[in-house]
Parts: sequence; structure tokens; C-alpha cells
Amino acid sequence: MPNKRLMGLETEYAIRFSSNVIERPDNRIIYDSILKYLNDYTKTISGTSIIKWGQIFLENGSSICYECLPNHLESGLLEAATPETTNPIEVVLYQRAIDKLLKKSLQKINSSNISFANSTISLIKNCKDAYQNVYGAQENYSASVANDITYKLYRLFIYLYIPLLAIYIFGVFLLSFIILLIQSILLIVLYFFYLTSKAFGQTKYHTYDFFYSNNNRSFFQMYEKISGIVLSSIEIVFSYPMIFPFITIFNLIAFRPYKKNLLAFLITRIILTGSGTIEKNGTFYLSEKALFTKRVSRTTNLPSERCIYDSGNILKLSYLAVLSLFKLNVSYFLQLIKKEQRLQIGMSDSCMCEEAELLKVGTTALILDMIDQQYLKESPQIEKPIKFLEKINQYPNFFNQKAIIKNHESLNTKKEMTAIEIQKWYLEKAKDFLRTKVVQEPEYQLIIKIWEEILFLIEQKDWQSLFGRIDWVTKKNLIEEVLLKEIKQHKNHNKELVDFKEYLNYYELLKTIDIKYHDLYNGYYYKLEELNLAKRIFSDEEIEHAMNHPPNDDQSFAKIRSLIIKKLHSSYHNVRMSWNFIQVGDSLISKIIPLKDYQKEE
Repeated sequence: MPNKRLMGLETEYAIRFSSNVIERPDNRIIYDSILKYLNDYTKTISGTSIIKWGQIFLENGSSICYECLPNHLESGLLEAATPETTNPIEVVLYQRAIDKLLKKSLQKINSSNISFANSTISLIKNCKDAYQNVYGAQENYSASVANDITYKLYRLFIYLYIPLLAIYIFGVFLLSFIILLIQSILLIVLYFFYLTSKAFGQTKYHTYDFFYSNNNRSFFQMYEKISGIVLSSIEIVFSYPMIFPFITIFNLIAFRPYKKNLLAFLITRIILTGSGTIEKNGTFYLSEKALFTKRVSRTTNLPSERCIYDSGNILKLSYLAVLSLFKLNVSYFLQLIKKEQRLQIGMSDSCMCEEAELLKVGTTALILDMIDQQYLKESPQIEKPIKFLEKINQYPNFFNQKAIIKNHESLNTKKEMTAIEIQKWYLEKAKDFLRTKVVQEPEYQLIIKIWEEILFLIEQKDWQSLFGRIDWVTKKNLIEEVLLKEIKQHKNHNKELVDFKEYLNYYELLKTIDIKYHDLYNGYYYKLEELNLAKRIFSDEEIEHAMNHPPNDDQSFAKIRSLIIKKLHSSYHNVRMSWNFIQVGDSLISKIIPLKDYQKEE
């Protein structure tokens, strides 16, 4: 029997700190505090990643790290990844388990009043903040990177590319070292002059003041920030000749049938899985991520480039492969040339509603299965897909806005289709596909049932029945209720709410609700759950169990990781974990044991 598809979610949480007493600390300090209290609820072990700061693995097989840019080390995010599993329902269950572990840690931090006195720490599980910084969720699905001849071309390309990348990395390292050395000497000289001036009481107009400001608490933090800016600039400028051909060829070769047949589905999926957001112009958008999505596939290594299909994970893997080869570790290189790679969906909202999250993962996995089994060889091809995405993302355009279907004749469909009609086309194909299967998978029967019901309710505009099930509907309803209350309270206004654009002076209040909906500590979604207004798929007992136990999936390495963590987490400090191997010993003198061979080594 062929292996089933592994899948998982990555979610970035914004770190929020509020206090009227103390100054905001570095986010790395808050991150360390969260991990400290997390250990009260689960066993952990350090990760091996050299590009993810403070990475740990949890005993349920998931991973947490601190994600940041080199020039913004102090304002990073907490990133969590679910354990890989073949069951989409389990993916959502373990996302809920991670959320609950983090929520418990936040409750303990805020109640202890030791680390951050008279302050509140929270994590926001959304995709953008009030300053338009974008982060959030990504989906990963194992899939064949290419087939037959195309796969041979992919491997040949990797064999040729890796040596060139190694030369580039070595060159950038030398250049960075020289620049940082000059920078360090300059800063040391400036600091010496500052200390000399301070000794004579003449600091007011000194050169040091140019570098020092109230927003940076120490000289060395400014040094760190400048270093990050220098390193980021070097990487962006000098990496382009290496990154552009890699991404161009990768986009031409990798995941072609998936990208072609998934595109119309992913664009219109936002009517089911968007988390919703309100902007300053009063427009309500179905999806936070779609608001910033400008391309179908990645074309650069800039973090600001948002696309539907993201190849950033392959870029990182190629870097890890080279850096590990310098230490005679071939694990990442062997992973890079495997036929099965991670298809990463970048246009993915952070869902709070359980059914919305299940639809996001489950429907996508089902369509990928249809493509793999040659059941879905052709699907609607939208003319100007990004423009259509931008239009339907603005509520309520998706009801009437129509996409031009380039291959409507061969599909025997209408030339123009709405987002709902495209979703119904995929739904009917999926239902037909499941009827052909001899062995029925209950998880997909449930997903089809929810998919069909939610689409019907959206088409009927039955917002009351969708409340607590679909995030954008739930959030929009909450914002409308608060706004109507404010209008009646301050203006005795009984007019039915039609358009947010009429009430732009209430924007800050409405945006607060928008963001507070996603707060893990005391957010509005969890208040809905407490009031039984949000539909649940999982019981509290199921989520509690998933916090400390891995998925029951023999195809996943999560069970082996969990076993190792439970045995070694407090006994061996020189053992580090990766998704596919463990590292025993110091980084320079260490032994790499693939997880598939761990039991043999034991």
C-alpha cells in the first residue's frame, strides 16, 4: 500500500506586551519566559536548527521557535509547527493542542507577577498587526516534487546548484566578517570617545548621541541592530544572482500539476477559511493573507514577498544542506534531493474556528489526493488570478464577481464563474472521487459534509448559522454588533448597518476587536467558546491528551521524537532534535542518527 500524504501547519504568533509600569522588554526575553512556563505542562528538548533561534521540540512531536529578521532581532514572533500526520483532523487537533499549551503558559506568566510585574503578555494568532506587518500561517503537504524525467532534471539541478551555493555562502561569510570587523572597530572607538566625554561631563553633543536613543536601551543593542541591517543588506544584494535562477528553475520544474489544478481552489477557498479583517478605508476583507498576496509563486528571497505557493522552505533547506555539509552532515542534502518534498501554501489564514481550520487543511489534502490519483487532470484556469483574488477578497464582492475561465470549453462549464460556483465545482468532483474509492476514509466524509453545508449557508447568506463556524463571518458579526451598540449609545442611531465606510471615526475601536478576536490569553474567540457559541469538533479531553501525546501515525516520525523526548529531556543536555534525526554530542564532534534508524542504534 502506498504511503499516505503527510501534512502539517506552521503558525506565527505576534508577541504582545502591555504595561503602564515597565518598558517593553526584548521579545526574546518574553519568548524565553513563555518556554520556561511551557515546561510545566510538557516535556521538551532543544532543536538542531542553526537558522531558527531557541528552537525546541515538544513531547507531542510539535516544534516551537523564535522567528525574526536579522535587523529586527528584538521584535520577532513565536512560531509553532504541528507534528506531521496523515490525518487532516489530527492536524487541526494538534494545532488546538499547541494553542492551549501556549494559552496555559500565558495564564501562568500573567498570574505569577514575577517575570513582568503589573504587565500583560499575550500571543496574537492572526496574520497581520495594526502596522501592516504580515506573518501568520503556512500549510505543508508532502508531494512529489516532479515525475520521471522532470525529477531527474530536478536532481541534476540540485547537484549543480549546491557547490555554487557553497562558494557563495563562503564568500558572503568572509565579506560579512570583514564588514563586521570594521563596524566593530568603529563602534568601539565611538564608545571609547563616549566614555571619555562622560568622564569630563561632556556627553550632551557627543557623537555617541547620534547612535543612542531612548528607543534602544543600551549601546550594545544598537550595535546588534546595525549588525543585523548590514547582514540583511549583504544577503539581499549579493544573494540575488544565486536565488533568482534557483527560484526560476524550481518554479518551472517543481509541483507543476498541483500548482495548476489547485490554484482556482485556493483563490476561492478564502470564502470558507478567511479570518477576516477591517482596514482604515472601512473595507472588510475576507482574508488577511490574501490582502497582501501579489504573486502566484515566489520570485525573490525577500520576506515581504507574499505569494500563494511559497518555495521559502526549499530555499532554507538548500542553505541548511550547505551549512551542514561544512560539518560533514549530509542529512539535509539527502532530504533536498528526495522525490517527496513539502508543497508549501503561503496564502493561509490563521483560523480560530475549528471547522474553518479543518476545511482549510482537509479540502486541500483531498484535492491533492485527487491530483495524485489522476482523477483531477484539469480544473478551472482563471484569467488574471491575482486580480480576481483581490476583487473577491473585498466583502461582499465574492457573491457577484465572476472569474473568466480560460478552459471552460474543455471543462464544459460556464465561461464566467463566481467564487461559490468554483468551490461547488471542486466539491462535486471531490464527492465523485470519494464514491470511486473502495475503502472509505471517515475523515474525508466529515470534511465533505462540512464543506457542502458551509457553502450552502454562505450562498443563502445565513450568517447566524455560520457564526462560530467561519472566522470572517464571526468577526464581522462581532464588529457590527459593537458598532451598532456604539451608534445607538452615542447618537441614538437606529439605522441598520450597511457599510463600515460610513463610520471611519470608529476605526480604532473596530480594529481592536479585529485583533482581540485572535488573542490566546483572553481573546474574544475563546469567550465565544466559553459561552458555547463556537462550534467545536474536539472535546477538552481530546485536546489535553494531544498536548502530551503524539499522533497515532506510524508513517510519521512524531512518535519516535516523542519517545526520545520523554526518555532524555532531563538526562542529556548534549542531545538535540530535528524533524528527521537526532544529534548526539557537541556540534563540532557529534553523531547524527536518522530517526528511522534510532531504534536500531538504541
